[in-house]
Amino acid sequence: MTAMEIYREDRLNRRNPEARLPRQEYFSLLRDTLHNELMRDGRSDFLDEMLAECSGGKALPMLEFAALRECYEMIVENQPMQDAREFVPHIYRTETERFAWRELGQSAYRVDNPEFPQLLARLRSVSHQLVAMRDDTLTPDANRAAQREIEGLMTLNRTLESDNAQLRKEREELRAKIAALENGYVSQQLQQRLEVQRRQAESDIAQEMAQRRAEAEARLRREIDDAAARQHRESAAVMRTAQEQSAARAGSYQQLQDAMRAQLATMQEQLDSQLTAWQSRLYGADHRFLARSCASLMAAVHRETANLLAEMHHRGTEDALLTAAADLQAVLDTHLAQLEQALGQMDMHLFWPEEGEAFDSLRHSPVSACREEEAARAVIDRVEAPGVTLGSGPQTGETLVRAVVHIRQRGEG
Repeated sequence: MTAMEIYREDRLNRRNPEARLPRQEYFSLLRDTLHNELMRDGRSDFLDEMLAECSGGKALPMLEFAALRECYEMIVENQPMQDAREFVPHIYRTETERFAWRELGQSAYRVDNPEFPQLLARLRSVSHQLVAMRDDTLTPDANRAAQREIEGLMTLNRTLESDNAQLRKEREELRAKIAALENGYVSQQLQQRLEVQRRQAESDIAQEMAQRRAEAEARLRREIDDAAARQHRESAAVMRTAQEQSAARAGSYQQLQDAMRAQLATMQEQLDSQLTAWQSRLYGADHRFLARSCASLMAAVHRETANLLAEMHHRGTEDALLTAAADLQAVLDTHLAQLEQALGQMDMHLFWPEEGEAFDSLRHSPVSACREEEAARAVIDRVEAPGVTLGSGPQTGETLVRAVVHIRQRGEG
């Protein structure tokens, strides 16, 4: 079989791995057959086919490339055959790491070498000259002369190869220098543009900072003026409160107790009247009105009693007065508990949100308006007034009255 036939048969069997020769055996057979054809005939159809493909810009199959390169070194450069037992000749994974046969398998790797058309053309030319100069009918002297001529041609070829290698090296150095010069020019232009952009950015930043500083100063002045006015109003309110409290302390304990009892009686009368009106209109009543009234009443009682006790403690009121106020608060709590129990009998339930509980716009009403994205991250800070539900319980029933709450963002103290 010729080298061309070996190559074509391997191409035909590439879809049938069992019929193809092992890659190492195929390489050895192709290389030896090609070498014999070139040394015997001075030409090879396989060499012509590969030369046409690489001249047309195609990459050569890896094993065929290795066989052609091996024949080139043996014929043109008169070098010994390389050892192909473990590694594929002339194929490297990196500059120093060779390609092992075990990595090849049945994969079809290809090699692209821009200088390979020249090498193949030289291989074909030298092979043809060697065969043309060989003549078995010549005398021994003529054979020796021919051999010397062949050796001279080989020496010339090696010299040309060395010169070509030097020229290639010089060409690569020139390319590197040109690339370095181009990169330096581009870098200089880029640095100039970057410097212009940097100066413009610094100018924009300086203008923006000056504008922000002026806005901050104006805002600070407004806040100082507002704080001064608010402090003046609070001072006046504190003075009025102090005067009122002084006047209240001038009265007797009995007057304070009577006033608190009168207020409690008034609240009780209002509650009784509302309950009486609700009972008289039981089936046509609005649960929400009653729930809202009870929630407001409880919030007002808790707030006012807490404020009163805090003020009395702050002012250092006598122990007897504090004890009486505490007793009054207990009485109010008892009435509120009875009110809550009455609401429960009508299937209405009070609920007090806990601090840190997630804000729910269906159950809670914020004291201050907030945006939707703020409400999604808000938690309960403190409760201003309780809420009321109708149905199975304070957590699952229908919300009649939303609890009035102060909120804060999650993670804030």
